[in-house]
Amino acid sequence: MLIRVLRQALRTLRTAGWPALALGFLYLAAVAIVLPQPGLLLFVGVAAQNVVTFAISRHLAAHSGLTAKGDGPPLTLTVGALEKARRPGPVGERDCRSWQALRNAWLLARSAMRLAIVQLASALGIVVVLLVVGGSSVLPDDHPSQAQVVRLLIGLAPVAALISAFFAVAPQRIAIEGDQRVLLAVAQSIRIARSAYGTVFVLSLVEPLAILAEVAAGDRIAVRIAMGVGLPLLRLIVVAALNEVYAAGPAIVLPERGRVPR
Repeated sequence: MLIRVLRQALRTLRTAGWPALALGFLYLAAVAIVLPQPGLLLFVGVAAQNVVTFAISRHLAAHSGLTAKGDGPPLTLTVGALEKARRPGPVGERDCRSWQALRNAWLLARSAMRLAIVQLASALGIVVVLLVVGGSSVLPDDHPSQAQVVRLLIGLAPVAALISAFFAVAPQRIAIEGDQRVLLAVAQSIRIARSAYGTVFVLSLVEPLAILAEVAAGDRIAVRIAMGVGLPLLRLIVVAALNEVYAAGPAIVLPERGRVPR
């Protein structure tokens, strides 16, 4: 399955072209907010990453011909009425334009913030697991050397991928369906991860390994330039592949009665 979704992801990127890469560089800017900052700025950065990920997911899904599963909120409004109600609706042809995909993703900013809370909580869980397993020896010194940071990331990357794989497809549910229910997106992501865990795990491991390679490279300018171009491209490939995993995964059958979030 991994080879199939990667092939489809590359075909989608060829179709989407340069506008998709511009969204990839915008994602890199959001990553730059996250890495050096603690506290509230970390939360803002993760939420910004989610908004850009929603935009990339919608843009690439529109170019690959993916459609919503139809298990999101019932669509009873026209496109114009949806915009007035500040709801993006399911992915459609209008998302073929990168700026429109980004605009629709911005309408999902509240969901991006809620998803950021889930992601940061899972990151805290990863730290707790490492402390339980490795004790205080996993914590870096006050002034860690580059070798210590690399060793820490080598141990952290697979553990982070093991846990984050269960939440990896949640942005696809929110973006493609235009559904703002984050807990439902997480539930469906866990269900899809159970049916295709190997593929989702590998895709979740790509970016941590790329960041590890950048840290290990130190101040080598050529490697940093390569990563500056390569990381956005990797993000596009991963999101396009996760779109395909989501499309092939099981849907959630919801009862007809229920409150639609506004």
